Amino acid sequence: AMEHKLKMMGGGTGRSSALDTLLAVSRSIPARIPVEIEDLVVDDTGLKLQGQVESFATVDQVKRALDSNSYFSNIQVDHAAAGGKSGKVDFRLSATVN
Repeated sequence: AMEHKLKMMGGGTGRSSALDTLLAVSRSIPARIPVEIEDLVVDDTGLKLQGQVESFATVDQVKRALDSNSYFSNIQVDHAAAGGKSGKVDFRLSATVN
């Protein structure tokens, strides 16, 4: 029954699933880097991640953390801007899932 549920969610097929990708993101970004992920999309084009961090330097830390995992390549920061009242930095990045 569990294998069936895993296949229903795209796992266990030998290909990278959304769950595998979420796990890779979670394992790549150390707990000491404060990041709030608001949206994460995994499709045929790769990974798209959107969130908020404390500073522009933290955006770079997130990018480097993902870059250190061979699961991802071609990591691009597509957007980074001060988030208005919150004082945080909104960011979007994309990556190829290997």
